Amino acid sequence: MKTKFIKLTSYNTKQPIYLNVDMIGNIYQNTDCTTIGHLTHRNGGFQVIEDVEEVLDLINETTNNL
Repeated sequence: MKTKFIKLTSYNTKQPIYLNVDMIGNIYQNTDCTTIGHLTHRNGGFQVIEDVEEVLDLINETTNNL
């Protein structure tokens, strides 16, 4: 099984974040950013600048390119 990563942008630092799509538990939109719950991140998830639709598109692209 091939590990699939998506590249997102940290809301706080504006630096890239690479997340394993198989470990994403939830995604929700906040007022200023999107929070991605990740099975290995226990303090509320990762906050990114991409909106929910952009994140879902990246996940779908990664999944369809296998």
